[in-house]
Amino acid sequence: MLSTDFLERRLLDAVPVSIYALDLDARLTSLHPAAARFDDDGSVESQSAAEEDRGRPVWDAMRGRLSQQQVEYACDCFALAVRRSSDGS
Repeated sequence: MLSTDFLERRLLDAVPVSIYALDLDARLTSLHPAAARFDDDGSVESQSAAEEDRGRPVWDAMRGRLSQQQVEYACDCFALAVRRSSDGS
């Protein structure tokens, strides 16, 4: 039987979209390593560039392919939900 971790990794590797994790300030905290291959040739240089983007605002890391206003709105909504859930509201 295959482990859940193995199946999750296979699923992530098969998804043809980039997967980014952000903090509440919209800084890139994690990037699925396979995401770079859909953006360019997948060379070592492009993968290390993705690593260098950690900690940067995602709209800078995406180099103009993402709306800063949309990301900030989403982060604000998520932050509000987090505050409400921690307050018990």
